[in-house]
Amino acid sequence: MGGVSLTLPLENAPHDHAQRRAMQEDVWRVIRARLESYLQKRSSWDVIGNYLSDEQYDGFAKGRWACGPEAMFFVFNDAAGLCYREMYLSEHWSLLAALDVWDRLDEIVKTNGATLKKPELGLAALAMTSSGCHDVVFQGEAAPELAALLGAGQERVFFHSGTKLGYARKADAPSDEDTFLVWNESFAISTLPPPERERVKDLMRRGLCACEPCQALRKRLKLELAPEAKKGAPKPKKPPKPLADAPRAAVSWMDAPIVLRPDPKTLKADPASAVVLDLSPHYATKVSPAVLKALPSYPVQALGFRDHGLRAVPPEVSKLKDLTIVSFKGCKMKTPIGEALLPLEQLRAIDLQGNYFDKLYEGIRLPEGLEILDVDDWKGPLPPDVLKMKKLRHLSLRRLAEVPKELGERPIESVAEPWPHLTTLDRGMLAGWTLRYFEPATVDFPPLPHVETVSFSGVRMQALPEVLTKLPKLRILYMWNDHLEGLPEWFAELPLEVLVLASTAIGKNPAAFEAIERMTKLRVLALIPHRAKALPLDLSRLQSLETFTLSNFEGIAWADFPRGLGDLPKLKRFFYTSGHPFADAEREKLAQAVPCAELNPNVFRCIEPVSLHRGLLPKTAPERLLARLSDEYFVDLAGAEVEALIAPHSTITTA
Repeated sequence: MGGVSLTLPLENAPHDHAQRRAMQEDVWRVIRARLESYLQKRSSWDVIGNYLSDEQYDGFAKGRWACGPEAMFFVFNDAAGLCYREMYLSEHWSLLAALDVWDRLDEIVKTNGATLKKPELGLAALAMTSSGCHDVVFQGEAAPELAALLGAGQERVFFHSGTKLGYARKADAPSDEDTFLVWNESFAISTLPPPERERVKDLMRRGLCACEPCQALRKRLKLELAPEAKKGAPKPKKPPKPLADAPRAAVSWMDAPIVLRPDPKTLKADPASAVVLDLSPHYATKVSPAVLKALPSYPVQALGFRDHGLRAVPPEVSKLKDLTIVSFKGCKMKTPIGEALLPLEQLRAIDLQGNYFDKLYEGIRLPEGLEILDVDDWKGPLPPDVLKMKKLRHLSLRRLAEVPKELGERPIESVAEPWPHLTTLDRGMLAGWTLRYFEPATVDFPPLPHVETVSFSGVRMQALPEVLTKLPKLRILYMWNDHLEGLPEWFAELPLEVLVLASTAIGKNPAAFEAIERMTKLRVLALIPHRAKALPLDLSRLQSLETFTLSNFEGIAWADFPRGLGDLPKLKRFFYTSGHPFADAEREKLAQAVPCAELNPNVFRCIEPVSLHRGLLPKTAPERLLARLSDEYFVDLAGAEVEALIAPHSTITTA
């Protein structure tokens, strides 16, 4: 497996790990927002939705995207040779965007007390190969450097042809037999129409990239554009047919089945059943545009667009008067929302995470009845309408520089604390809320008697705080921390039902984590030991365990797995990864000992901690269904038995 990286060298970087990470996240948001501002074509957005978003998530979650004392790294992998085009495109686009917003990045870094080294001193594309690493340093100031990258003589050429976004290498004498890549499939140039063949060969000969960001920047900098495919005459549009009125819903959203990626015929056959629609794409396959246009003719109460790739809130959504729950997570919208959501008077829960456009929330208007508001970064102060929401129960304060006092009067049950370098959360306000889910920014927080879930996401710590022993209702603990050195003796006494723990120390020093062996109330255990070769823990006493996940594990024999897995009477799901080669004989031993074993590394590795908490809630809670629509790896923890609903591809599934 190989990869490339955008590397931004630093001077005087902050010592605090959390501050460095927050600084890197701010830098990436600006880069990505500028990158997305160049894009128009669906083939470009498919790369964002189906590759770059995953690299971003895994990069920050696994630490591949890291900010050290001397540089920050944004690494793009080739997915074992399946994503060469996407890897090089992401590095190319990110570099263009970084140079384009260099002054803005410099401002962000300076507000954290650091300095970006000038481009001539080290802005580099770090190419990682099997033989090691080498730096390709572009000389000069940011603007001339950008212009140089837009000229001829580039080694890699990207171009649009029809619906394809192709990748080819520079060639002195390209022929019709030469090939280009689309995803991981290779096409001969001879498969293109004759005029297109000559255009693509000319681009390859000149080493001239014709991707959307390059063309947009050339146009702005008044440089000569690369030749583009000729467009045919547009087809005349037919006037839209009038839509029928929406029928009465057969059941409410609490009891309705989830209709997954429906086709128009299915909905027309039974329109009253279209109450909860999940329109999230399956890989690059989206629902028919006819489904979106017909939305107002159905009694939709809950709607999911996760990773759909929308430019704006569809106008049809604004007409859904009964809409109660909607997810736009990961849609990469790049048009200000404005008043598009204001007509939705019944709206109680919305997810807007994963939309990085800088001006998305400028002038946003929101219904006052909202209770659940999932936004990871407002890119400024809270909008005035948020402070009018008397029923607001969930809000992330992570990236706020100021927490308005009015929030202390709201019935907040679920909150992410702001990063300490931005501001501090008033302890009186914290104590005044009846919190059930808490995402602290440090290990220093007071006892919270109602808290059921704690997520140490992004908190650097070597040891767990004893305040956990003063949380009598604690049921879920989520820890993703490579600096954690072990678990204290008192950890086994916590009343935990769900534990998600990611740390390299699990594999390096498993004896320091033996407290897990005595946690007899656990129903779900997810361990991410980050490439450990063996895990000699004895889990035989976990007689209540129903689901066990072992991700990022590289054992190559059944003996490398934890002991006692075959002695757990309630174990229904075992998701695992293994090293290579994992011989068939060893896999057979695993299957005989644990018949429910299933090769799947992502169930708890990719789940959002707040979604894990929402899996505890009853079906009457709108945030539970919101999590189901927003999180591909939603886990239902409310029933008598744990159920993992993992990206089903059937037409209908129940929540």
